[in-house]
Amino acid sequence: GQRVLETLFVRLSNPPRDVKFKELPMNIVPLTRTPSAILCSLPADSSISINQSQIEIIPNFTMTNYCLQGKTHHMNPVDLMNCRSHQSYCTALSHSATAEGTLLLPNFMDPCQPAFNPRKIQGGCSGHLQQEFRELELLDHITLLLYNSMLPCMVVGERRCDLLMRFQSNVGHSFVPPGIEHAIAWSPYNPVCPVNCSEFEWDIKCMPHLPSGILHREDENIQKMPSIVEMLTKSFPEPAVSASRPISPIMFVPSGCAWYNNSCPYDLVIFVLANMWKSNPIRFAEHFNDINQEWLGELLQSLTLHMEGKYLLEQVRDFMRHKLHREYPNMFVWGKETSPGAITEKWFNCSTPFMTVRNKCINGHIMRPVHYYLCSITSLSLSKSLPHMIDQYLTLTQYYPSRMVCSECEGATRKMECYHTCPTMIPVYTEGTNIDPKQTFTLQLEDNSAMYCLSGVIYYGTSHFTARYVDETGNMWFNDGYVQGRTAINKGEINQVDMTSSTDGRKPIMAFYKQV
Repeated sequence: GQRVLETLFVRLSNPPRDVKFKELPMNIVPLTRTPSAILCSLPADSSISINQSQIEIIPNFTMTNYCLQGKTHHMNPVDLMNCRSHQSYCTALSHSATAEGTLLLPNFMDPCQPAFNPRKIQGGCSGHLQQEFRELELLDHITLLLYNSMLPCMVVGERRCDLLMRFQSNVGHSFVPPGIEHAIAWSPYNPVCPVNCSEFEWDIKCMPHLPSGILHREDENIQKMPSIVEMLTKSFPEPAVSASRPISPIMFVPSGCAWYNNSCPYDLVIFVLANMWKSNPIRFAEHFNDINQEWLGELLQSLTLHMEGKYLLEQVRDFMRHKLHREYPNMFVWGKETSPGAITEKWFNCSTPFMTVRNKCINGHIMRPVHYYLCSITSLSLSKSLPHMIDQYLTLTQYYPSRMVCSECEGATRKMECYHTCPTMIPVYTEGTNIDPKQTFTLQLEDNSAMYCLSGVIYYGTSHFTARYVDETGNMWFNDGYVQGRTAINKGEINQVDMTSSTDGRKPIMAFYKQV
């Protein structure tokens, strides 16, 4: 019952060439209706075909902003009264080639009113839009850091919210990238809080009828993402119990880092610590944080992401290397050589005293004690006359002569070294001493003792470092990131290997032990 046009006459503006129809003015062309068939799908999984006949023309001002994107018109009539926001205003007006060719259609219901709503383009942007611009600025800064290889290893996320939250936890919520416009800049009193879309409650509507084409079982084609505990369980399965052989420790193949830009000290420290952690993640996770949460705790989180497959071990190394360079730029110069001892001095620095050295004279006077927070065993004198066994060294240093004299009676004094804690893992510095990396030793505390077994040794010679790692079964693995890359070579059982020197003649400078 609707009246429709059978023929529509339009005037062509600036055609490639003039068009002349009989009995019609120049550049006036007729348009007739064109039949077409449309296939419509219904919610009941059925479809119907609709035949329509319509003139294929649409006024410029009736097109949606989406359809008009990328089009420029010399004559652009615009109806702004139905635009919902200032973004719609911008999209509609951006199609005009000139201001002279832009026509703002008036409100035909009330021609006295303006052709647009001033409230939609005044008063500043909305809170949601301001939040969007702020998050985009943070994402742009994250992209810049990633391009310059300066993005921390911990800043990772599969969604926008996860990525922004990890970045803010690393740099702080009040961090503002340089060059931010004043209109959207934030401060500690007005921080950016990314919206976690996963916290929204889904409103699931039940369909009374499911089309037959999408019916399936509930458990079909559904893949549950494994958690980190499940991944660790799969990576470290429990050995099967057999009556013919006893239960053996968990087996896995150790791996290291490929050498890059004088990275061998970092490669080998991480080679020993990472494989030590992989042998028993639950046990060592707690003690990494107990020894030094800033460094070993950071390494623990990075290794966890490495186990989840998000980062390579080389990326974990580079992240820790960048962190050392930022904190101590004069000590850890990027691309320059350093030593494993310098790295462990930062990573194993405890918050509570690990050892105390006291001087006591023959008259019983005790001088002011000196506390050492470095969680390691090292020779304070670096004497060449030290014994070869670590147990002998620890026994000797419990009470030995000193050159200091008592400040009260000027009598001779003797030094006493007393250990307070027994960490799960501990480095032993052997460089410049006669101490050999034996398999076990006992650390005597004030009220108890703890036994340690060898877990890894770092060797040095000809301006290069190599390392050996001892797994739970007593097998020894050799790694040289410069020659072998990530591959660790099994060299047999530790009882059959001389740990006092490497196969190429390098000497041990550091040994890692873990508590039995």
